[in-house]
Amino acid sequence: MKKIHMKRILTAIVFMSLCIYPFTGDAAVTLPWSCDFDSCVDWTYGQPLNCCGLSPGGQWGCDGETPAKYEQINSTGALGGSGKSQVHWVGAGDDDNSGGLLLDIAPSSQTNELWIRYYIKYQDGYEANTGYSKDLYINLGYPGTTIVSMMFADQIYITGGDSASCSGCGWASVFSDHQWHYVEVHLKFGAGDGVKELWIDGVKRINAQNINYGNSSYRFIQFHRIGSNQGMPTHSGCKARFYDSLAISTTGPIGPAGGPPPGAPQNILTD
Repeated sequence: MKKIHMKRILTAIVFMSLCIYPFTGDAAVTLPWSCDFDSCVDWTYGQPLNCCGLSPGGQWGCDGETPAKYEQINSTGALGGSGKSQVHWVGAGDDDNSGGLLLDIAPSSQTNELWIRYYIKYQDGYEANTGYSKDLYINLGYPGTTIVSMMFADQIYITGGDSASCSGCGWASVFSDHQWHYVEVHLKFGAGDGVKELWIDGVKRINAQNINYGNSSYRFIQFHRIGSNQGMPTHSGCKARFYDSLAISTTGPIGPAGGPPPGAPQNILTD
């Protein structure tokens, strides 16, 4: 059996076990929370991790190069050219990637509404004209997840319950310039009164109201997976998605690092 098929099987097993037995590692954090990685020691999967309460994700690596490349924290592509960032390695084809990072939210901070901000940049040479990438994988507690997923057909989707999306907001129009962009997501659970909103660089691109998640009692969050799997990027070897300046709020919009919160809605595109 090919190695990539084994990786898919392992991914499915890990996902199902987390749905049934939610992640409850030692590194549970309370909200609000933020991490710019600058105070973290350089890290590669397999080493002890002591960084902002984060935990290692999957044990797999990007097999597009030999030796394989595993999840890292270092100064390779940090925001602003200084400090450090998360390095998520991605190979060509389907589901060839390093394991991401996990964030376990303490029970006292689990809530039904939050805002998540992250900065993301694709390494020079990363090519993704087809397929998708999953930037955030958010556990709602059994039985569901919400995924913030970029479709390289130039869309972004927020799945989980009623789907919401924007067009002209993905790879071709925004992220293919290989520069830093900040994304903010607002999620509120509800059975017909939920919310999904998304800003890119302060411009509101998704404004979906009255979302039905199926159960208003769901709570954020057993864990986030920051950097997950993807389908069919077209570059060769392993290229990085960089994440930096992560933040979570339960009281309102966060906005850019060091700046004001997102402004009034512009260019709103909804399902």
